[in-house]
Amino acid sequence: MVSSLKYGPVPLIKSAYAALKAFRWHQENRAEFDFVLSYWGNFSATAAYLFHRLSGSRAGFGFYLHAGVDLYRDQVFLREKMNYADVVFVVCEFNRQFIRQLYPQDFDALNPKIQLHHLGVDLEELKFVAEGREPATLLGVGTHHWRKGFDYVVRAAAKIKAAGTPVKLRLIGEGPETPRLRRLARELGIAQDVVFEGWLPFEAVAEKMRRATVFVHASPDLGDAVPTVIKEAMAVGLPVVATSVAGIPELLDQGRCGLLVAPKNVDALAKAATQLLENHSLRTVLARQARAYAEGMFNQEVNGARLAESIKQICRSHKPGDVAFSC
Repeated sequence: MVSSLKYGPVPLIKSAYAALKAFRWHQENRAEFDFVLSYWGNFSATAAYLFHRLSGSRAGFGFYLHAGVDLYRDQVFLREKMNYADVVFVVCEFNRQFIRQLYPQDFDALNPKIQLHHLGVDLEELKFVAEGREPATLLGVGTHHWRKGFDYVVRAAAKIKAAGTPVKLRLIGEGPETPRLRRLARELGIAQDVVFEGWLPFEAVAEKMRRATVFVHASPDLGDAVPTVIKEAMAVGLPVVATSVAGIPELLDQGRCGLLVAPKNVDALAKAATQLLENHSLRTVLARQARAYAEGMFNQEVNGARLAESIKQICRSHKPGDVAFSC
């Protein structure tokens, strides 16, 4: 409770709820687990930590650290949870360095337990398509929230059109910024060139990715560390333009699998998107390099097996012998 006080009343209430939840879980579940893993490092990890402490278990304990919701903001009780954990999984090397800057005095002790785990995608489901795409079509996917930077995408599309390059922008998703984005398109005179698709099921999104010319992701600040939509675009062969924020450069292999631009820079975003729209050979090269990189780094089956083995090794160090997973 003391740790959460400096972050305001909402984190305090959530911490209290997490504590009560953990106590209830402890009362209702006396099973002996091999490992207690929280998928998020925020209040979910607080509940898992307390459950683990209450149970007095010899099981291993660990959690993920993803992005804005559990690492970049409101780090309630985070230092204590990391010091207690057997393993902390980060989804990009950027997050490891963020932890170094956040807790420099603790980092030498924490670093050996920090493991990089790339969240995978289903490469069998996300088939690669190199040709047969709609011409001059930009695609953006995600919740219409200011942290996603869709206003920069709309402004970039307007600049591309004003410079004489034909362009159509398709935006999949909705959110609090949707009305403002519609107004912005009208004000910039490109309302007829911007299609608001709304929310679509996964396969429909994948099909839109197979049909578009260029994928644009314009995160202006720390929010998502490694946007899954970029991995999906890479897998299906859709060339990517994205901002150099958080773990995005790692996704694009430091610019070898897509074009990187500075955040909040509409001119740079428009220039990079135009370059891809007008250069078929560059799109082809980047698309094939991105797919190969995705196969090596974001294979769901391979990464899942590697994660399971990491957890099993920790379990064996706590309780030598066979390890059987249960959820």
